[in-house]
Amino acid sequence: HVRAAAARAAAAVAQAHDQAQAAFAPPTRFAAPTPQPQHGGQVAADAVVHFGAVVMPGATIESGAQLHGGCFVGPGARIGRGTQVHGGARVEEGAVVGNCVRLHGGSVVAHGAHIGDGAHIHGAAKVGAHAVVGARCQVHGGSHIGPRAELGPDCVLHGGCKIGPGAALGRGVTMLGGSHAADRATVAAGSTIRAASMSQPAARAHGLEIELCCIEAPRSQGPLQKGVPAM
Repeated sequence: HVRAAAARAAAAVAQAHDQAQAAFAPPTRFAAPTPQPQHGGQVAADAVVHFGAVVMPGATIESGAQLHGGCFVGPGARIGRGTQVHGGARVEEGAVVGNCVRLHGGSVVAHGAHIGDGAHIHGAAKVGAHAVVGARCQVHGGSHIGPRAELGPDCVLHGGCKIGPGAALGRGVTMLGGSHAADRATVAAGSTIRAASMSQPAARAHGLEIELCCIEAPRSQGPLQKGVPAM
């Protein structure tokens, strides 16, 4: 009996000691949870979707693509292999962005548009609904490509260019800063479009309302008439 009482007393002392230590022990530090991106689409295992990027259900993010925080990929859109979508860029419903494309912050690819492989869409540039931008095109900031317009491969649009709805630019066309291509205009491959004076009136050619501009054709094709889109 004496031994049992001594054992009980020792256990009570040990329990009291443990409780006292627990009362004065510093709180346990738990690691903060790792923020997770918001996405409901199909994302390849080696694609990188940063915190703050939004991928809507039905979207597809292919191998090696990177989506930075603050970008948006709409339902049914596709982001190709190795493409980078920077924060603030927006890819709307059903748009297709090819491989190794770079979409800079503030750029918009409207619904149903198609961006070819290797193209660069810079900040504040907008590609209209169902428009097509060919491979390796460079679309600089502030440019606007109208709905259903088509750009052939290797076109360069400098800042502030405007392409009207349904216009078609051939391969390698260069539009200098602030120049316009009219609605449904057709511009021959290799041409250069320069900005027109704002004081010049509009003109009609081939049944289309166009803005006067200077279009320089490739040397092999000879000069084009001022204000007439290349056919």
